[in-house]
Amino acid sequence: MQTPGGHARYSFIDLISLKTASRLIDAGVSVQRIRQCLQSLSRFLPNTDTPLQELSLVATGDVVLVLRSGAAFDALTGQEWILQVADLEREARLLLSDRELPRQGELFRNPADPNLEKNYRTSQG
Repeated sequence: MQTPGGHARYSFIDLISLKTASRLIDAGVSVQRIRQCLQSLSRFLPNTDTPLQELSLVATGDVVLVLRSGAAFDALTGQEWILQVADLEREARLLLSDRELPRQGELFRNPADPNLEKNYRTSQG
């Protein structure tokens, strides 16, 4: 869409699509490969109008995976990946959400140091 002055005007969906494409390019996927994947996705998922905005796309080397409904498939060929990337992602999120982040004074302490508690209290003020 263009303004009367000839400037381009982008919608929010356009910006999300551009951001996704930029991340794929940063991950090493060529523009030609992205174009091929989008053409393939329009055949595999005809009800998806804006795949860069609607789908979770992940680059693994030169392969673009689509994470959808708990499964992962190749965006170019449509082949489902046997390795359940979606399951691994969920498991990693669970592990990270259960983990309590250490406080700054706990990051580099030596548990064998007899003055540990005293040093810790001093650093906390």
